[in-house]
Amino acid sequence: MRFSPTMSFYIGRSFLINFLIMIAVFLFLIFLFDVIELMRRAASDPSVTFNMVLQMALLKLPYIGQKSFPFAILFGSMVTFWRLTRNYELVITRAAGISAWQFLMPVLLAAFLLGVLKVAAINPLSSAMLARFDLLEATLLKGRSNFLAISETGLWLRQAGENGQSVIHSMHVLQQGKDVELRKVTVFIYEGQDVFKKRIDADFARLEDGFWYMRNAWINSPEKPTRFEKELWLATDLTLASIQDSFAAPET
Repeated sequence: MRFSPTMSFYIGRSFLINFLIMIAVFLFLIFLFDVIELMRRAASDPSVTFNMVLQMALLKLPYIGQKSFPFAILFGSMVTFWRLTRNYELVITRAAGISAWQFLMPVLLAAFLLGVLKVAAINPLSSAMLARFDLLEATLLKGRSNFLAISETGLWLRQAGENGQSVIHSMHVLQQGKDVELRKVTVFIYEGQDVFKKRIDADFARLEDGFWYMRNAWINSPEKPTRFEKELWLATDLTLASIQDSFAAPET
């Protein structure tokens, strides 16, 4: 099967133009509705300006917009072949004995390259911009000064140690710069993989360089009396970055 470079270029160019038109329409509609929704959420706070709303909508646009990629490719290819059929170009091509694969291949190749571009460039960019959007949303719309957004069950962390692993739980988390502080902390310490060793209940814990600094800690061990420590240091391999990654949204 011999391919015609001129015809392949013509069909591929027509498809790319129609794809760009479709993706532009989708992005415009997504941006418009997102701006309306953000304005509704920001209506109660006069400090949030229209420019801030536009900035947030633009930061979120690549992430939501890339979900419309398959539809833009689908409708772009449909419009391309519809126009070729309407102008009798496909009819003439088939009458000349040219295989259907010859005019399908440019569209398939262009769609494949668009998919590679989406995965290699647009997806990482959208993740970075979405993280920035989450930051602005937390400060401007949700009124949070710390960005460790915990779930309804609180913050759960798992850390490894020399003799086993520990599970940390807290319902109250505060981040100030690079400092992470927990209130009402419970630590379950295991020996090996699943042998329970002891439990620590503390009023306060702060992440330091390589350890947790705790205050007013009660230590409960099996078959041993409960022990109180005014101050306690617990080794850890956790960092602020690893804590943020542990409950960040997968998209970011």
